[in-house]
Amino acid sequence: ALPISELSRQAAEESRGRAEAALAKAEENYAKARAAVNDYLTAISDDPRLKEPGLSPLRATLLQSALGFYQEFLKERAQDPALRRELAAVYYKVGQIYRDLGQAQAAGQSNVQALRLYESLAMEAPHDPVIQDALANALLWHGQHERAIALWEKLVRPNDPRYQADLGNAYNNAAIENHGDKFKSLDYLRKALAVREQLARLRPDD
Repeated sequence: ALPISELSRQAAEESRGRAEAALAKAEENYAKARAAVNDYLTAISDDPRLKEPGLSPLRATLLQSALGFYQEFLKERAQDPALRRELAAVYYKVGQIYRDLGQAQAAGQSNVQALRLYESLAMEAPHDPVIQDALANALLWHGQHERAIALWEKLVRPNDPRYQADLGNAYNNAAIENHGDKFKSLDYLRKALAVREQLARLRPDD
């Protein structure tokens, strides 16, 4: 017969094995659930039939249901940056649809949630260009043009067309916002023109 110490060791190892297997199963189930929701979200976002005139309310409703799934995930994985990034993107998309529908209050509420998440993510990943770009878009939509411009100015590279169209639009929006200050407005318009001329050189066939 095995000594009690050896039996105890075996029992402990078996318990650890069961715990690790249960954890692996939980992670597998979580990954499957996330993948299913991502597939659902992609279908809603990319299905051309849902972009037909008159179907925007349905698309907004379907996206809201996707938000519900992500919010449930967050209850268990509140610190998961990938999950928070996905949730922020959904809030942003929902807000865009509500804005297109003329529902300014609902659009604003969604964008505030997106902005809150992107602000947090940007602090955690200050050198992640995808997050910084997403934050800049949320800021621009929220009317914080100068903050958005500052982010895009850091992201733009002279011979890279990425972010330049967004920066040009932000300059143009800032010019409109500062229409009472002719000198400031004109400066933004000159910057917008310079960015767009550069973009035209980089993308002559676009």
